[in-house]
Amino acid sequence: MAGIGRVHSAIFADFDNDGDKDVFLARYDSSSLIFYGESQNVPEGGVGVPAGYLFQDKSEDLGLSLTEPCVSACCLDFDRDGFVDIYVGVNGDAKNEVPRVPFFARNGKPNRLLRNVGGERFEDVTESSGVGDSGWTLAVACGDLNGDGWTDLGVANDFGRKNIYRNNGDGTFQECAKEAGTLDFSGGMGIAFADVDGDERTDIYTSNIYSNQRWLGEDKALLQYSRNLARSKWIISDFSEYWDLYRITEGDWKSLGKMAGEGNSLFLNRGDGENLKFDEARESCTNRAGWGWGVCLADLDNDTDLDIYAANGWITGKKVDDL
Repeated sequence: MAGIGRVHSAIFADFDNDGDKDVFLARYDSSSLIFYGESQNVPEGGVGVPAGYLFQDKSEDLGLSLTEPCVSACCLDFDRDGFVDIYVGVNGDAKNEVPRVPFFARNGKPNRLLRNVGGERFEDVTESSGVGDSGWTLAVACGDLNGDGWTDLGVANDFGRKNIYRNNGDGTFQECAKEAGTLDFSGGMGIAFADVDGDERTDIYTSNIYSNQRWLGEDKALLQYSRNLARSKWIISDFSEYWDLYRITEGDWKSLGKMAGEGNSLFLNRGDGENLKFDEARESCTNRAGWGWGVCLADLDNDTDLDIYAANGWITGKKVDDL
């Protein structure tokens, strides 16, 4: 497996249920790959002792055909058939496009949901399942958010919003971030699911940008942006996106501009099992993590409480206090 380039994410899982770990490689603007692993045993006193793993490229045999700018992935059994499926986060065509509509860019490539069919092939069920988010996705996550036994999905979009897809249990998903209170507009680059407060409900932590760019929500900035937009061709080609943004935010452009620079977000699950409902825990002091990149939740000091690792950073130039 040495020498494989353009890999943005790698996840290990047993895709064929043979007891050995396999690996999926999400690659940017190059063919994503699946390698099936097989443990190599040597006899020692009549007992097989693992001597390593041999991985074989099974991408073509499994019908995998992904040449999109794939940047992240997560494993789940969304249909509960006993085989591990893959949800792939896909970014945009950065060679020929730029994200349009600030904090609501929808001109990326659609994410992909790959259903594992008996460990023998993968079937693209993106369209039928309704999870083909077309933002500039940088991170995806999965977990059971409402405790119904079906795995749900989360998406963090750069230059955009967060998406939460509730699993309907029939092969389809319903996007419900607005109703759940987790739209979280900003430069989303990371998302993680875990029970942070120990109430046996899955919470959400996302990475964003903490910056002085909150001036984007001021009257002068909004007025100048509107003038520039009116003089460009984008007001026509992107009209549907602007209308969706207006509908979702109920026309509150100021709060959108300010939210975009408020930093990372911790959403505590307050749902009742039937409906998804999250409260943002601003008092947790988890938002000021700089220019956020990836995030994860884990018990780093073995005290049984989950801790947060938040990667961040950017080159700021001479001004050291702008981020």
